[in-house]
Amino acid sequence: MIIDYDFFYRQYLGCESTDNSYVKSIYRDKPINKDYYYPFIKSLYQSKQIISVSPQIYRVAYAGLSIDKISYLSLKKLEKLFPEVNKKSFYRYSFDNKIDNISNSTQILQDKHKEFFMQSGKNLNPVFKEEKWLKLKENIVQQNMFVELCDNKIVSSCKISDIYCGAANLYVYTDEKYRNCGFGKKVVSMAVKICFERGLLPIYFVEKNNIASVKLVTSLGGRLFSEEECFCVVK
Repeated sequence: MIIDYDFFYRQYLGCESTDNSYVKSIYRDKPINKDYYYPFIKSLYQSKQIISVSPQIYRVAYAGLSIDKISYLSLKKLEKLFPEVNKKSFYRYSFDNKIDNISNSTQILQDKHKEFFMQSGKNLNPVFKEEKWLKLKENIVQQNMFVELCDNKIVSSCKISDIYCGAANLYVYTDEKYRNCGFGKKVVSMAVKICFERGLLPIYFVEKNNIASVKLVTSLGGRLFSEEECFCVVK
């Protein structure tokens, strides 16, 4: 049974209901795509603003303050903890149903794709590529990465990553030279389908200024559920 977005999101933010405007969550200390942490999220959800922060910076005394004041104080605390904090704005999409018309060309990443991977991307240094390939091994074992091939290269991929609260984030990348060719739509479609088959709610988390990625998810029927301003830390 697939959970609904509201159930997922309230757990993910750490609030019992949308009436909680300032909450803490252990998920603020968990990464998205391994390296990116969001210890502070200010979400606009169901016409209400909710601030969800890491337990590291949560202070009970902040609960009665304005949203702007909490944001300011939280940023100051984060700047003391981390050398660099970036402010970013995101949309968070999900899907109501699996996508049925899946391209036959999309494949699950396997060992046999190594030769294509070694020819992909800008940096073709063999030592660098070998290290990157080793890091992809867990995706092969878990069968959670989907690829499109063209010109003997992997030109687009989508990975099911970071499964929290019954939902899974989708991370998509398409080679710059092969964008606007439909490859991204194909790999994301496959990832959405597999998420539903595995009982996971697919989540598409995208920066607001990434127009191409927003266009991609909406073209596949992705529905915008929440808007977020985040303080991002890279570890």
